[in-house]
Amino acid sequence: MEKAKKFFNENKKIILIIVVIVIAALIAGICIYNNKYSASAKEKQMENNLKDLGKDFYSYYYKTTGQNKDDREKFLESFSSIGLKVSLDSLTRYQNTLSKPKDYEFKDPKTGDDCDKTQTMVTIYPQKPYGKNDYKMSVRLVCKSEKKAKGTVAAKNSNTSNNSKKITSSKKNTSSKKSK
Repeated sequence: MEKAKKFFNENKKIILIIVVIVIAALIAGICIYNNKYSASAKEKQMENNLKDLGKDFYSYYYKTTGQNKDDREKFLESFSSIGLKVSLDSLTRYQNTLSKPKDYEFKDPKTGDDCDKTQTMVTIYPQKPYGKNDYKMSVRLVCKSEKKAKGTVAAKNSNTSNNSKKITSSKKNTSSKKSK
């Protein structure tokens, strides 16, 4: 015990410096982690919200296609490969017609800028047997990730050629098959 006291008394400055460095490293690590993962978590939430709006829209749209099952199947089959593209603007207008619209916010998590309402969209691909819940859906978020640089605003960085982010959900919604 005496040796420990003597060691700490002789090396107070070194120990204090080490403690400060460790605390600073922990704080820096936490800040970096929060910046990186909070933005991606918010982006994932926006993707899920957009899918939710797309699901609601398709539920309504499905009812308005064709006069009977055969007409509906024929019509939806024509969109199975090209998909039904519905912009965030159209989804928002549809939501505003409902008695209880969903109030989702679509803003870039890094800058707080609004997402582009015409380029942010869901694409719904009807699938056989063309029931109400038989579709695949892809989501495209286009949000500003950089402030104006030389008079232009850059879109969210991505691997696609038009600098947008495309997220594809290949999970087929098959809940209608169970009810048949």
